[in-house]
Amino acid sequence: MLRAQVYSGTAYEVGAARGRALKGLPVPRATAEEVAFARLCAEATREVFPPALEAFRGMADASGLGGDDFLAYYFARREGVLRGCTMFAVGPPVTRDGGVIVGRNYDWVYSDLKWCEARGIRQAGAFLTLGYTHHWAGLPDALNEEGLFVAIASLPRRPPERPGLQWNLIVDAVMTACRSVREAEALLTSVSHLRAMSYLVADASGDAAVVEAGPGGTSVRRVSDGFVLATNHEVGGADPSERGVRSRRRYVRAGEALRAHRGRVDEGVVKALLSDHEGQICSGLHAQRIDNPMHQTEAFHRGEGWGTIWSSICRPDLRSLLIAPGHPCEVAYEQVDFRLFK
Repeated sequence: MLRAQVYSGTAYEVGAARGRALKGLPVPRATAEEVAFARLCAEATREVFPPALEAFRGMADASGLGGDDFLAYYFARREGVLRGCTMFAVGPPVTRDGGVIVGRNYDWVYSDLKWCEARGIRQAGAFLTLGYTHHWAGLPDALNEEGLFVAIASLPRRPPERPGLQWNLIVDAVMTACRSVREAEALLTSVSHLRAMSYLVADASGDAAVVEAGPGGTSVRRVSDGFVLATNHEVGGADPSERGVRSRRRYVRAGEALRAHRGRVDEGVVKALLSDHEGQICSGLHAQRIDNPMHQTEAFHRGEGWGTIWSSICRPDLRSLLIAPGHPCEVAYEQVDFRLFK
């Protein structure tokens, strides 16, 4: 059974409710230079999304983490890890029913499974938002009541050229005020990005796009052949590293599967693709693929290693998420929808 939590109130109150769970969060010490840069990032955030500053103030007050170190950690952390995420949006004429279906696997360290939760946010002056996360500060997968979905995947790291916004604050800004892919696109291509990320956006009308964003600017890829997809490389860019090769392998594998099922893609096809091992779309310690399944179970629960820590399927037109909290080949999907707020 998925763990679920609803946060309600003003931006400050939502931040405070989340902050109460952060007492004891290990926050790295920041240098004077890092603090100065963080203040510039906070100002850049204020210009684009003022409620984020109120949410941060509530989080800092309730957690007891207020201070320059937390300020730098929240607004200006620059570390990034490139792993194995895969995400795609499929629409007509590829889907069986003519609707839009989004599928995604999120790969991360197993030790963060203990933080995973479905999250509902009812914030004053904002659209209701559903999401799933392992992250104390943000939602890697999010759906608002207007039927706009966004998911993120990391790209190869690029040093920030100027102050910018963290990915989680950008997702919050999109969920708060955007109704459509085009509105989300306008926001994503206008802000200064601190981290290199791909943002997949899809809406209830069937529109979808991927915005590749980072310190050097943004580019937009729209639906082609009835779908758009992203892994962990810049499409058209050169990345000869082993991780770049694996990312392109997943990208090609997913594209081939979607083309092969043209006109027949439905929830079952998406689940099968998200469970694919040959292309490493579903990755990690799989019980059925090793000699000692008990070893997998013990290692998994000790939080050793990396793999797919959740899989999600979204129907923006139906305002619903299906979440598999672990390897989608081994655990069932559970529905998360706006009844969470009742």
